[in-house]
Amino acid sequence: MNLAFIRKLLQHDDLHQSLKHIRDNGQKTLITIHHDMEEIHRVLERVKKDGEHHWWEVLFGWSPTATGIFNSVLHPVIVVLGLVLLCLVLTVIYKDVALAETSVPT
Repeated sequence: MNLAFIRKLLQHDDLHQSLKHIRDNGQKTLITIHHDMEEIHRVLERVKKDGEHHWWEVLFGWSPTATGIFNSVLHPVIVVLGLVLLCLVLTVIYKDVALAETSVPT
């Protein structure tokens, strides 16, 4: 097809009227969706059940929210306690060595 024929086709009044009629009918069309209320209720109950947490789930690690919070809060505390324990052990060893050196006559 040549360009002149396509240009005349696009400028044709019948084509414009047909496109306008299709557009107007498309705007008048109403789409109705029917939902299965039992399925919606079942999904809602499952979401509600999966969303609730109990206090004992925190202790056993069953709660993903609590696990995430405990991981971010307790890991630094455990590292600090480990460093304090290491310092305590090294201090006791140092004091023991210092006491042993002072008590041994040379």
